[in-house]
Amino acid sequence: MIPTMFSFLYGHIIDRINHKKLYLVIFQISFIVLVILIITCLTWWWHVTALFAINFVFNLVSTVMSALEMSFVPIVLDDNEELIEKSVDVQCLTGNVLNIASNFIASVLLGVVTYIFVLNVSLPFFVAGVYFFCKIHVQVSTDHDNNIQIPSGNSYAQNMKHLCRLGQFWLNS
Repeated sequence: MIPTMFSFLYGHIIDRINHKKLYLVIFQISFIVLVILIITCLTWWWHVTALFAINFVFNLVSTVMSALEMSFVPIVLDDNEELIEKSVDVQCLTGNVLNIASNFIASVLLGVVTYIFVLNVSLPFFVAGVYFFCKIHVQVSTDHDNNIQIPSGNSYAQNMKHLCRLGQFWLNS
């Protein structure tokens, strides 16, 4: 969203470009490359900072490409004010629909990835913590000098054996 917020700073520069068709083709190719990079990033589970960087560049390219496309409207429509107004309305409508749809898809993907990550990482630790909290029966007694004594017994060894079994089960599944 940051490139969109500052698009007013470079809009006048885009209007002064002489070879707009060439730049539009370059930005469309880079747009396709960025879409492929985003799919690769999600498929191969790249680090989240790479996804943020790619998303920033994707948004920048998309914003500049939209401004380039809008600069072609008066040329294509022979400066007819009525057609230009209708064209801008259609472009704004489709842009908003695509923006809402892409944000919805991104939100769903983020929710799914977060759900999968939380279940794969946090849930086994939570279950193991609850299990061992219920299994550990440590009796603490104090002697006459208020020193804490934990009785030696077999419960610690048994709990560690259960922990190792649970860890092996979790790693094998």
